[in-house]
Amino acid sequence: MSKSFAEYTENLPHRPILEKAISFFEYIKKKLPLIVVVVQEMSLLFSSIKDLKYMPSIPFLNPQEYAKKN
Repeated sequence: MSKSFAEYTENLPHRPILEKAISFFEYIKKKLPLIVVVVQEMSLLFSSIKDLKYMPSIPFLNPQEYAKKN
């Protein structure tokens, strides 16, 4: 028969740290879908901003170049 986690770790000196680490990773596992969505949205936002910065056809993003043409 295999021991449970509590039985296996009851005599270890660092058991509270292990329990905190496990609860932290369980919390992260629950929140993972939300974290993934936020990272994807931020990535999309930053890539959009980067693409806009290099488009000289939009005058409000590059006013000096627009002023030279007109």
